[in-house]
Amino acid sequence: MYSKSSPSLDLYCVEIQRDPKDLGLSVVLLANCELMARRDFLRLFPEYKHGFPLMEVYLARYVEFDWQTGRCIVAKRERQPEGIRQSNPSVL
Repeated sequence: MYSKSSPSLDLYCVEIQRDPKDLGLSVVLLANCELMARRDFLRLFPEYKHGFPLMEVYLARYVEFDWQTGRCIVAKRERQPEGIRQSNPSVL
């Protein structure tokens, strides 16, 4: 459980691909950093700890699930440099 003093949580997408011909697996998680998203992914899927699949972790700006087909759309969020804030925070 996260307290009010915890850093804000963001949506992260963890994508893995076991080999170049594999379609891969995408998992969207709430986490406060890439490392925590990777850790939570490996807790959910411990079988991938030792296989060393290709793994990419990135911030998600938009996620949409199609429950009929089991597919999802994930839009990556561009990282902002640490010292720069957006003038309009509603636009990511």
